[in-house]
Amino acid sequence: MFCEFHCPTLNQEQKRKVAEGIVEVLSTTLNHPKDKIGVEFKLYRPENLYFGGKFFTERNGEEGYHLNVFCTTTSKEMKKELVQKLTTKIEKTLNLPEYAVRELGITIHELPYENLGMGGRMLSEMMAGTR
Repeated sequence: MFCEFHCPTLNQEQKRKVAEGIVEVLSTTLNHPKDKIGVEFKLYRPENLYFGGKFFTERNGEEGYHLNVFCTTTSKEMKKELVQKLTTKIEKTLNLPEYAVRELGITIHELPYENLGMGGRMLSEMMAGTR
């Protein structure tokens, strides 16, 4: 399982706390081993992001956040739970203002284990004993 967190510049401690929170939510909600969850930070500069008709440099300091979650196929109810828990975790970890929480986007990309490989093996084979 893998995530991309698109955000403005964060310090190392903030990244660590956000990554730990994301891994905790995904691990407990999807019953997935923590050591098989990766988080990549995609830091952007405000002058390079255009959203809602403006560059972020034109939005009076408002910054945006987006999380892409690449995971196995899951139910509609589980996706709703993930979005709620991940939003709350990121909001609290970064102490986000209301506008940032309102605009925090989360996209869930479903990838069945039989469509993924690692180290020359299919994840469907590797995860067979952990489900």
